[in-house]
Amino acid sequence: AFIVILFVVAIYFNGVAQYKADRLIQFSGYALTADSLMGVPFAHITILNRGRVATAGPDGFFSFAAHEADTLYFTCVGFTPVRYVIPSKLEN
Repeated sequence: AFIVILFVVAIYFNGVAQYKADRLIQFSGYALTADSLMGVPFAHITILNRGRVATAGPDGFFSFAAHEADTLYFTCVGFTPVRYVIPSKLEN
């Protein structure tokens, strides 16, 4: 019974999140090292709440469509993973 309750709650919050943040945006940038600001080649960027993955280029550049309030998870071998939440109140 406990698993079923968690599943229903997850669906409910997922539906609420999609309702509040349906605005599609183009999200672009560079995955950089913290100490030298060098590009991190082929870093993976996962949109956690949508199950989509993008990969940075050899210079660390990435660009993909996302929604406001999406949670991004940046990973690459040899680096500490980083989470980033796209702000929900973006202006043009």
